[in-house]
Amino acid sequence: MKKLAIIFSFCLITIISYAQVGVGTTSPDASSALDITSSDSGLLIPRVSIVNVNNNTTPIAAPAISLLVWNTNASVIGGSGAGYYYWSGTAWTPLSTLAVTANNGLTLTGNNVQLGGSLLGTATIIDVNNADIRFDLNAAGDFEIHDLGVKHFSVEDSGETHFGGYTHWRDESTSGTALASLTDGGGTGNDGVFTLYRNGFTQHILDGDGITVFNETGIDQDFKIESNNDADMFFVNGGTDRIGIGDNVPAAKLEINTGDNETALRVTKSTGDTNAAYIYNNGSSYGLYINNYNSSASAAGLAVIGRSDNQYAHGITAVSDGYYANVGMVTGGGETIDTGVTGINAGAEVVGVHGRANNSNLATTDKMGGFFNVSSSVGSVIPAAAAVGAVIDNTVYKIVGLGIVSTLVRDTDGEERIMVAPEAPEALFQDYGIGQLSNGRALIKLDPILTKNIAVDEDHPMKVFVQLEGDCNGVYVTNKTANGFEVVELNHGVSNTKFSYQIIANRADEEQGGRVSKYSEMRFKPFGRKFVVNKEAIHGPEEKNEGGNHSAVVSQESSSYIEEDHSLNQQEEIKSEKN
Repeated sequence: MKKLAIIFSFCLITIISYAQVGVGTTSPDASSALDITSSDSGLLIPRVSIVNVNNNTTPIAAPAISLLVWNTNASVIGGSGAGYYYWSGTAWTPLSTLAVTANNGLTLTGNNVQLGGSLLGTATIIDVNNADIRFDLNAAGDFEIHDLGVKHFSVEDSGETHFGGYTHWRDESTSGTALASLTDGGGTGNDGVFTLYRNGFTQHILDGDGITVFNETGIDQDFKIESNNDADMFFVNGGTDRIGIGDNVPAAKLEINTGDNETALRVTKSTGDTNAAYIYNNGSSYGLYINNYNSSASAAGLAVIGRSDNQYAHGITAVSDGYYANVGMVTGGGETIDTGVTGINAGAEVVGVHGRANNSNLATTDKMGGFFNVSSSVGSVIPAAAAVGAVIDNTVYKIVGLGIVSTLVRDTDGEERIMVAPEAPEALFQDYGIGQLSNGRALIKLDPILTKNIAVDEDHPMKVFVQLEGDCNGVYVTNKTANGFEVVELNHGVSNTKFSYQIIANRADEEQGGRVSKYSEMRFKPFGRKFVVNKEAIHGPEEKNEGGNHSAVVSQESSSYIEEDHSLNQQEEIKSEKN
């Protein structure tokens, strides 16, 4: 026992004296503090479970700097899974597991692969542990890749990346299915062409100097452009072959859908003599269909507004060679109306057609809310015409024009027959009634509404026609005023005979919208205008001066013309109505 104690003490003195320990060897290396030698076993480092790399209390409290352990927790917070970790003084730090095989001019210093000379032939860097490989240009200089002396790729020290030559992207590998490419267009210039592929076939082409194509394969593929306020700013529906602006389900080849207080379509043409917009329809339905669908009472409700600042042109003019709807009518110098039935076909719940002329230049300019005519076939005289809602020569007319006023009635066989309204050389009102003598006298009082609207005086006497309906001495009419008249039996008769009567009186002068129509003076009133054809201009009643030209302003005494519309020039030349 004493011998063993002496041997142990000797060994301890030896260890302390030389500060070297050998395990499995009696001659530890002089440069080591501990030399472990074994041919069939290794060094087993303590195994612990690190929860968080920043934790210096659990599982080891106050670890010393460089303390080495094997972490068994693959989900360690802030770490890189299970493996060797050492305490850096502030955190558990994983030891690098990068394994690099380098040759041919490459050297490995720690975890860094550095270029130690020129690369000759093939140089390979293999990452066997799925770690990151980073090329770090710490000093000035560019990273470049050359092939046969031509630079094809570079990362500049300014941070820019450059590619030279064609660039191709493929699925999975360089031999995979083509995904995209950036190439030269092949033309005379240096023009880029970016191509996207679908299943290896060209699908979209963005060409810097050629045609840009979307959906080259022609599949049902949608395309859209978004803005910050509209997800469907521009939408091409590949399934329906339609385009929507503000709409991803367009109901027409082109549909524009806008929000409040926004114009859906505006066409502006600043110069030139061609059409700003042209619609050509060779089909069997409408060339242009407009539906103002807002049923709000406060909405303007106008489906179409046409405006022309040219005094010789219409705000809206349309020509139809089919059965329906022309709006406006033009011949001469352009479109000729030689077919079709309905010039204007309009319908509404309240007003089918509304025409209006501005109430301005009251004393000098004639106005017409609407003008209708049949075009001339011989000479320049229009055979039928009517101005509706007109003020001509400062007189307001409901209708004035050529021809008669008539209505239709049915005969005993149900067939329609024409009846003609009586017309007079003066503006007259008439009324009918019945009365009865009382002791030979009768006082007839007129309706006060009629009284208000007739002129009865010495120059405008009222006409009264009495038809007796019984036996008496006869009667006469006296004391005629706008308020009534008296019927008196002849020879001081005292009968009580019934009678019927008719009165006719001049219509009183009337003020409407700042104009005073002198109806009481209209006996064969001179019209002072003519309905004629003028192929140069149309602008309503106008004065014809000495030189044969026309002026849009007329005087009350002038002889004027209400002309048929032949002014608006059209782009296409079509046979004139009058040769």
